[in-house]
Amino acid sequence: RCEMAEEHHRHSQLYFCFRALKDNVTHAHLQQIRRNLAHRQHGVTLLHRFWNLWQSQIEEKKEREQLPLLHAAWDHYRIALLCKCIKLWLQYTQKRR
Repeated sequence: RCEMAEEHHRHSQLYFCFRALKDNVTHAHLQQIRRNLAHRQHGVTLLHRFWNLWQSQIEEKKEREQLPLLHAAWDHYRIALLCKCIKLWLQYTQKRR
């Protein structure tokens, strides 16, 4: 009877140890998967950040190149509007005479 109890105790301890080992291996495997995913995500995030920075710099360069044309268009619009206003004002004053 004592031998059966010792055998049962030894069997329970072995079962507990192997179960703990299995859980530890599973945990280590999950940790490795998480590390790999984090590393991959970091690479993707870095790539997105530099891609967006590069695109932004290209857009800013295009805007700087277009700035003289934009100023010329604003000047043309301002002068055309002023000419139209003066022309209408002259027509109005001539009608009043």
